[in-house]
Amino acid sequence: KPKEALELCRRTAPASNDPIVWTLLAQAQLTVGNLKDAAAAYGHAITLRPQRLAYYQAYLRVRLLYESLNEAVAGFVRVADADHSLVKIAHAQALVQRGNVLAALTLYVEIERDDEAKIDAKWLARFYRAELLSRVGQFERALETLNMLDDAGVLGQRAELLKVAILIRTNKQPESFVVLDELGKRMVREKNSHRIVEIAQLWMKLGHGDRAMALAKALQKIVPGTVEPLMLESQALTVMKKFSAAEACLQTARTIQPDNQTVLLAIARSQANRREWNRAVAT
Repeated sequence: KPKEALELCRRTAPASNDPIVWTLLAQAQLTVGNLKDAAAAYGHAITLRPQRLAYYQAYLRVRLLYESLNEAVAGFVRVADADHSLVKIAHAQALVQRGNVLAALTLYVEIERDDEAKIDAKWLARFYRAELLSRVGQFERALETLNMLDDAGVLGQRAELLKVAILIRTNKQPESFVVLDELGKRMVREKNSHRIVEIAQLWMKLGHGDRAMALAKALQKIVPGTVEPLMLESQALTVMKKFSAAEACLQTARTIQPDNQTVLLAIARSQANRREWNRAVAT
């Protein structure tokens, strides 16, 4: 019921300092076709939380539905407290979507060289520049750029994963394995469940179920009694072609969450792969 949702958001948003409320209003406005009102609501979300890039991206995306890119970018002037560096990053990403890679790279470099830009914005610009360089095949330049993100916190973790992907793509597997192994150990020490899962999945893509298994076991100690580590262990065992053990993990996960649809589908898929059709259908 889009109109009812819009009315509710209209009543709630004016008194709220929560940017999420304003993004909900923007989405409701967008649903009923009020594009300019949707952009204005995203603009208000930016004012309330000017360090969040996603709001700049959404603001620009909506304005591009009714005006040119240059006009849409110029609209940020009317958004109070907008961070000019994040405006440039959103602009650069829009340029990439239009195939203008050189202009996007130029904007990223401008941010990195801007003495007034905040360090987080500089790190973001550097990461996106490296990502873009890798997409256009300039792998050595991308790696050089990523090496400058070692102290970038969570973004530094993403940079390490991108570095691994580039090393694999350029057939430098031994070096990529070292980077991935060190990152996995660090994420276990930091108890970063999300990154542990990402790294384990990378190991599985590389055919190293044993290393993914080690991370799954570590994850079980970090979040005991949950489904995700067992799902991960099952996937690792499948890569290692230990299908019965893989299903046993899934069945254990089922005892924890009997109605978890993802677990049930994984069990049925495992049974079907072993041609146990009746069991798969029953599951």
